[in-house]
Amino acid sequence: MTVYTHSNIIQVIFSPISAHLLKQRRTAVTGNETKKKEKKKVLIDDLYNRECSRFSFFIINTVFITLVLSCLFFLFLKIEIHPVIQDKRIIPEIVGVIGSIAVIAATIAAIGLPSVILERALSCAVAAYAINLILVNYLNCGYFGFIVAIAVLGLLFYASVKYERRFYTSGIIISALLSLIIVFSIDNDIPPQIYKKDGGSIVKKEAGSGDKRNIIFLILSNHIGYDFGMENANALDEYRQKNDQKQKSDKANWGETFRKIIGGFYVSNGFSFFPHAFNYEGSSNDLLAAALNFNENYTRNSGILTPDYSRVMYNNSPERLAVGKNNLFSDFHKNGYKINVYQSKGANLCPDGVLKDIDSCYTYSNTGETYKTSLKPADKSTLLINMWLSSYFKSAGINSFLKNFLFLRSPDDYPVVLNEQFSVMEKLEKDVLKADGKNVFLAYLRLPYRPFVYNSNCGYLDLPEWRYNEYNSANGPYVKYDYYQKYFGQLFCSYGKLEKMMEAFRKNNILDYSMVVIFGDQGAGMRDYKYEYEKNDPDKYAKAMNLLENMKNKYSTIVAYYDPAMKSFTNHNEGCDIITILKRNLLKNNTGFCKPAPLANGDEATEMANSLYTDWEAGIKASFDDITLIRDFKEWFQVWSENQSKK
Repeated sequence: MTVYTHSNIIQVIFSPISAHLLKQRRTAVTGNETKKKEKKKVLIDDLYNRECSRFSFFIINTVFITLVLSCLFFLFLKIEIHPVIQDKRIIPEIVGVIGSIAVIAATIAAIGLPSVILERALSCAVAAYAINLILVNYLNCGYFGFIVAIAVLGLLFYASVKYERRFYTSGIIISALLSLIIVFSIDNDIPPQIYKKDGGSIVKKEAGSGDKRNIIFLILSNHIGYDFGMENANALDEYRQKNDQKQKSDKANWGETFRKIIGGFYVSNGFSFFPHAFNYEGSSNDLLAAALNFNENYTRNSGILTPDYSRVMYNNSPERLAVGKNNLFSDFHKNGYKINVYQSKGANLCPDGVLKDIDSCYTYSNTGETYKTSLKPADKSTLLINMWLSSYFKSAGINSFLKNFLFLRSPDDYPVVLNEQFSVMEKLEKDVLKADGKNVFLAYLRLPYRPFVYNSNCGYLDLPEWRYNEYNSANGPYVKYDYYQKYFGQLFCSYGKLEKMMEAFRKNNILDYSMVVIFGDQGAGMRDYKYEYEKNDPDKYAKAMNLLENMKNKYSTIVAYYDPAMKSFTNHNEGCDIITILKRNLLKNNTGFCKPAPLANGDEATEMANSLYTDWEAGIKASFDDITLIRDFKEWFQVWSENQSKK
């Protein structure tokens, strides 16, 4: 018989209940763990989905910005007359630029990753700024374009928030379509912009006329004066002898080479040579305006130089200046001459108001023919990117920022001389050889203009070896001589090309009835800014010598003319300004006096520099050994012809 105690009774009664409660507890614990696991899984899935969404948006944003910037780049190529396709394939450096744009776009998109609002704001800002650049730089809307761009920025941001998917989809489609339209509208044959009056030929014969006369003007940009060039070439030799052991045994020297090439060219070709000519008009544009109107007294406020709003040539670019009055062309035109102009960067010589007197005008691209050179594709891409970006910034302050922090040059520095200037000379030569009747040919050659990219054989320097016209001798004396060495190399290359042209004229008897006039638009333009930013007063004499050097570089150039009636070399040793020389020798107007140098007032060092410059200007003399120079120049040109384009 079982005896139930108190504890047994309680166990019998409550054990089923306990078991049930325990089961429920275990079930609850298991359920909570499951829920926690499920919640954790949901959180992980949500985070993954969000990250995928953010990554997708990053890709979309990158594509959108890439297409917007690419649209701007292709517009730049169209405006600056640069091809996209050559020899039935896309130019490699174009692909390189697009790749760089994609990297820039990805960087901008990545900056916005921490915040959706920031990401949208950045993409909208890029699109609005692109619109601003088009309105301001290409449509000349000025501040109105900026105001419109600000309004567009607000609208784009609103649309990106409210209609996100539709906004980016439509933005990508519109940018892609615009890019394709621009690309297909680019002329890949790349002729220069050509204006021909009535569609006629510049070489059309005049019925019943056997009168042949040519006047050929060759304006060389940044040509150093003869005496000042000899001064620097000799100084370069002295420096090399002291510091460059490798060159001590080199029989050739810069001073001798300068004399042989520059002096030899003018002596051999029978020019009347003015080795000490000066641009006292102001800038190179002022000199152009004065030279094309040298039958009157030019002043800066005369209204001859105007903003360029031309519709026919130069793509309506008011940041450039135009020579709005041209007595030289007008007078020759009235006397039955056909006027033929060849130009590239610089003041527009063919504005709408002057075209009535011009028979043809060839305007070459500002980007040069970089795509035809043997430079590395990566170097070409770098040049294109720099040219593209710098083309949007005109102010001195922004240019300084580009130069010092982004390592870009200002718009005036790209690259002009690459191949294109030689194409200008070849076109001029061909037109002169086949021309009949009475003609004026005027070519504004940006040689030996910066950057200095050629050696004396016209071979390309490697990109790191390129030099411009500004240096700081505070970084050591080698800097100055390195820059002058590169300048002289490009100058000598230019004279090799000039002699090649003159040789073609001689062989075809063109020089029997043609006058050739050559002059520089200003001095070498080399500038040492060693003391430019000195706050404390440095050594006055050292500063004065620095200022003197810069003044010579600014003013000192050359003038020369070949007259078929004379055909013999004449040296005019007196120093005088370019316009007075032209008046005396082309207009036979001997009533005018040479202009004085426009010396600036300033501190004691400036006054000292002014005095030194005046003494130097009055005392410079050049002598030429005709027989020796003719022999040496012919020998040099023979070697140059054999080694042309070699490094």
